[in-house]
Amino acid sequence: MYTPARYAVGDMDIAVICDGYIKLDAGAVMGLIPRVMWEPVIGRRTATRNTG
Repeated sequence: MYTPARYAVGDMDIAVICDGYIKLDAGAVMGLIPRVMWEPVIGRRTATRNTG
């Protein structure tokens, strides 16, 4: 069984849990930032690569 990572912050106990995974494409991640701003940084091929 999965044991979550636990951290104590002051009098609070925080547990990091995972409820699943999601795959996002570049449009979902970079949708709010104009392409002309992010493409020079990460490149066109990286942004459009299909990782299956």
